[in-house]
Amino acid sequence: SEPDYGFGISETYVYDGKNTYPSKLTIEYYDETGSISNVYTYSGYTIDSHENWTHRTVNHETKEITYIEDGENTETTTLPQSYTESREIFYF
Repeated sequence: SEPDYGFGISETYVYDGKNTYPSKLTIEYYDETGSISNVYTYSGYTIDSHENWTHRTVNHETKEITYIEDGENTETTTLPQSYTESREIFYF
């Protein structure tokens, strides 16, 4: 849903083949002044015996676009950051 203070948000997930876990997530915030996109690319999944991921590599990049009236928009992109996400799942 859209926040009360005037900007929108969209989330887009990409899945490869029959995988039930995403290969990419894009979260975009936008309003009349520009947009900020956070792009997360996932790889190197470790899958447990219940078909849930327990470790994955994440590459994160942010792109910011500022709209300029009657001129060139400005675009700023951060250097990609890479890190590992882990989670522990307990089954009963």
